[in-house]
Amino acid sequence: MTEITQQQAGTSMNSSELDPPAAYLAGVAPVQAQQLAAVNKVGLTALRSYLESGQAVAFLGAGTSAPLYPLWGGVIADLIDTASEQGLPQDAAATCRALGGERPDSVVEVLRGHLGVAHYQAALRAVFRVRRDPESGRTWTLTQELICRCPFKAVVTTQLRPGDRGCPHAGSPERRQHRLCILGR
Repeated sequence: MTEITQQQAGTSMNSSELDPPAAYLAGVAPVQAQQLAAVNKVGLTALRSYLESGQAVAFLGAGTSAPLYPLWGGVIADLIDTASEQGLPQDAAATCRALGGERPDSVVEVLRGHLGVAHYQAALRAVFRVRRDPESGRTWTLTQELICRCPFKAVVTTQLRPGDRGCPHAGSPERRQHRLCILGR
């Protein structure tokens, strides 16, 4: 621990002592809250400024849908399982699993070739079906909800799943029409 961190460890902080912009730290251990507030201060100030100007654009990746939907490693694993059920030899499946992290596009091409177009598309539909959180029943993640609550000018994502459209905090129809989604290939 640094000297500053050690000094901070001796103090306590509750949510009433947080300034309203730092309310995101409520529930975080006091020492960690102080460290996060210090580290994030410049970035949060800039983000607030961009949001207030109405010019902020969010760029989202697959992680915003996790854990409701799998990240690419999970998608590839599901495709390998499906291909194995459709006769992909065990040694080929093992090779695909070994290479999935470093050459995902090559592995997916092998799997698509093995499955054929119809089975490949069916496998993708199964992976990206509408999913519900078992506890809340929602078809979106907390991260997605928080993003929708922010006044972004647009949201750019390569990840559009059927459940992503269900979040009631996406805003008014006028606001939704200004959102931008750029789909991957």
